[in-house]
Amino acid sequence: MKLLKYYNKTIILTLIILFLSLARFDNIAHELKFEYEDKVIHFLMYFGITVVFLFEHYIIKSRISKKDLIINIYPIFLGGIIEIIQAKFTTTRTGDWYDFLADISGIIIANILFPYIKDIKIFDRILRFPGK
Repeated sequence: MKLLKYYNKTIILTLIILFLSLARFDNIAHELKFEYEDKVIHFLMYFGITVVFLFEHYIIKSRISKKDLIINIYPIFLGGIIEIIQAKFTTTRTGDWYDFLADISGIIIANILFPYIKDIKIFDRILRFPGK
C-alpha cells in the first residue's frame, strides 16, 4: 500500500507506457515526421518516467545517493520487458533493440539532469501535487 501512496505518479506513467506500447492503433494513420521519431518518443517516455520515479523517491528520502540509483533497474526492466512482450506476444508490434537503447538513453540522461530538475519550482509543485 505504501508503494501506491509514495509512487502513484510512477505507477500511472507505467500504465500509460504499457498501454501506448502494447495497444493496437491500426485505425490511426501516422506517418513519421522524421526518421527516428519513434526513438525520440521512447527516449522521452523513459526520461519522463525516470525523472518522476527519482523525484518521488527524493520526496521520501530527501536526497538521492549513489546507493539509491539502484532504483533505475525498474525503468530499465520495464523497457526491456515491453520489448520482449512486443516481440513474442503481439502481432502489431515488434521488439526492437534500438527502442530499448533509446529507453536506456532516456534513463541515463534523466539521472544526469535530475539534480538540476529537482530544484525547478514548477516541477516540484507538479510532482508534489496533491500535497506531499
